[in-house]
This record gives sequence, structure tokens and C-alpha cells, in this order.
Amino acid sequence: MATVEFKMNLPAVFSQKDGVVIGCFPNLDVVSQGRTRDEAERNLIEAAQVFIESCFERNVLDEVLKA
Repeated sequence: MATVEFKMNLPAVFSQKDGVVIGCFPNLDVVSQGRTRDEAERNLIEAAQVFIESCFERNVLDEVLKA
């Protein structure tokens, strides 16, 4: 099995609503949340990793990253 590793620099936007911090990578349309900004950031990164892995497995990663 091959391993692919790469790094991405993505702008993230954070907001707070009803005591929850919401994080978003607008370029990927990936959103997550947490009780604190640090937790929201960790959850957002994990959500982006799962999203990227899913796109790679479905062979649509190139298409998604070009959008």
C-alpha cells in the first residue's frame, strides 16, 4: 500500500455562537466545532483530513482541489 503525505495551507474562519466555537475551511467547504477555539481547530483539521482522504479514495481529489 502506498502512502501519500502533503501539507496544505488553508485560511480558516472561526466564529462563536451559543457557547460553541465554529471553525470553517471555506476553500474546502469543511466545517466543525468545539467548546474552545483549540478544540474547534483540532476538530476542523481532523474533519479536513477525513474529507481529503475520502476524496482521494473516490478519485475526485484533483477535481475538489481545483474548484
